[in-house]
Amino acid sequence: MARKSVASTQVALAAADLIEREAHQMMEAYKLRQAGKGWFQIAAELELPAAKVRSLYSQAITEAAQLVADATKSQILAMELDRLDALQAAHWARATEPRVQGSIELPPDLKSAEFCLKVIAARTKLEGLEHEDVSNVGPQTVVIAGTSAEYIQALQMVAGVVPEPIQAEAEWA
Repeated sequence: MARKSVASTQVALAAADLIEREAHQMMEAYKLRQAGKGWFQIAAELELPAAKVRSLYSQAITEAAQLVADATKSQILAMELDRLDALQAAHWARATEPRVQGSIELPPDLKSAEFCLKVIAARTKLEGLEHEDVSNVGPQTVVIAGTSAEYIQALQMVAGVVPEPIQAEAEWA
């Protein structure tokens, strides 16, 4: 048992070393290319095939673009959430507190309450907190093939009933 854990630890360390070495090569290829060196010059300097250098450079560009895209998405999301907060704050008191008009006390404003609910729905959608709407699920068609016993068993499963085991059908002589 100890041999397996030592071997798996060694494999994990070797994999981590390989990943770290490739990440270093990727950054070096990127820096050298940005410095104006050609593919063959970079390949010679890094002692790698030119095709590998191009692949490393492409991978570096792709990862950098993804980081920028993720940061931009985060900034846009934060901005939109701030906007929703401001909209909800502007309508919240009218939506939740009774109003006084002259000497008459009126209930909270229904339109403001509906607006706040729409803002809350938009926020949950942006944050990925919405749940799947099951109210629009219609009838489903199920196609069942096989013997009559398999057909009955499948219908029982669809209905949520624990199916009875299938008995072997008698062979016709």
